[in-house]
Amino acid sequence: EFSPSKSCDPQNKSHLFTVLRISLPMIKMYRVVSSVFVDVCDHSLNLVSTR
Repeated sequence: EFSPSKSCDPQNKSHLFTVLRISLPMIKMYRVVSSVFVDVCDHSLNLVSTR
């Protein structure tokens, strides 16, 4: 069950902050990896199309 007082709990806030601190670098890393992946895909597509 959901209680409004629980969401205002400082303990819960710090937990949220920890989750954010962990997920933000992961999101950044994911974006970097995906952009590299797209680059590699583009490159290999170009290689295939030139043949």
